[in-house]
Order: sequence, then C-alpha cells, then structure tokens
Amino acid sequence: MEEKELAKVKKDAERIIRATEKALKKHIRLIKKRERISSVVAMIERLREDIRGGDAKRILEHIRKLNELTKGFAGRSLKCGKIYGS
Repeated sequence: MEEKELAKVKKDAERIIRATEKALKKHIRLIKKRERISSVVAMIERLREDIRGGDAKRILEHIRKLNELTKGFAGRSLKCGKIYGS
C-alpha cells in the first residue's frame, strides 16, 4: 500500500477512535453487559498501536473488529440522539 493510502487509513482509524470514545462517554448507559466495554477499550488500544506501527492491513482489520464490537451500541446511541437531540 502506498503512503497516501496508508495516511488515509490512519486518518480514518483516528476518526473512528475519537467518535467511539465520544459515544462511549456520552451514552455509556446504553452499553449492554454482553457488549463488554473492556473489549471495546482493548480494541481501541490495539488500533492505536497499529496506527503507530503503520501496518494498513492490521489497521483495517481492527477497524472492522471495533465496528463489530460496537454495532449494537452505535445503533442505540444514534437512536437516543435522535430522540433526545443529544
């Protein structure tokens, strides 16, 4: 993968991390027990390590895994934002 593509993947990963952390802080009550916040936090840390390491393939894989871990929560937080205007 060329440098331009790697830079884009890193930027996307950083954006996803910021959005996930913001949503967790704002809507922590929406996380269900089975979704295990510790798994989400651990995946965010792995993604940060990948960004520092510069392996685009690993970054993309961990973005996918983070999306899987937060899929249900993300839907509930979006719905909550629409209902309560947050």
